[in-house]
Amino acid sequence: MHCILRVARAVSDLRMGLLNLLKRAPKDPTERFWAWFEKNKEDVAVLLSDRKRGMAAYERLTTEIQRVHESIMPEVTGDGDENNVLVISAGGIREAVPAVIALAEAAPRLVGWRIERFRSPRLEGTTINYQGLEVDPGSIQVATRFDEKEPLIHVGLVIPGYQEEDKRYLAVAFLYLDHTIGEYNTIMHVGRVNLFASNTLPAGTGLTGLAQLRETIETHFY
Repeated sequence: MHCILRVARAVSDLRMGLLNLLKRAPKDPTERFWAWFEKNKEDVAVLLSDRKRGMAAYERLTTEIQRVHESIMPEVTGDGDENNVLVISAGGIREAVPAVIALAEAAPRLVGWRIERFRSPRLEGTTINYQGLEVDPGSIQVATRFDEKEPLIHVGLVIPGYQEEDKRYLAVAFLYLDHTIGEYNTIMHVGRVNLFASNTLPAGTGLTGLAQLRETIETHFY
């Protein structure tokens, strides 16, 4: 009899424990993500000192953040003030913009961390290397045309060595746009993006550089 009572009490305690756990577990995807991040932020930070060892945490970070929205991509970097930085990117998808903004605004205070929404412009002249493809930003020429019906600017990028079959060039082009004018501006204000090899545009096409593109965006849209 005593044995039966002990088993019944143990089952009851287990049931109550599970119920309390379920009550404490955040049900909202945003709350659940920040709860996970706060608990695992030290593992994520390893990525900055040991990329190979930190990749497992980064993959988990990506899985967790995409429970909020499937297009969101995280980036982990540092700043000049000894803070770790979590960049919440929309992955170039306009539909993900509200989710990025909401997720960033819901971030708790995290000592040693700064949360940024969207990729921010970098210092002029910063070189990007994507899967072994490195393009000098100073060599990229830019042609622009404003849309006649929508508040958009269409962009043509002339990249030395560009090969259409090499998809890394397209990735590098969008990374340079994000880090020149900011990811938000790329998503919201840039229409079509076309890539060209050197000397393939019609004669007389007006060409500028990436810095001038930033000035054009700021002047026209702000």
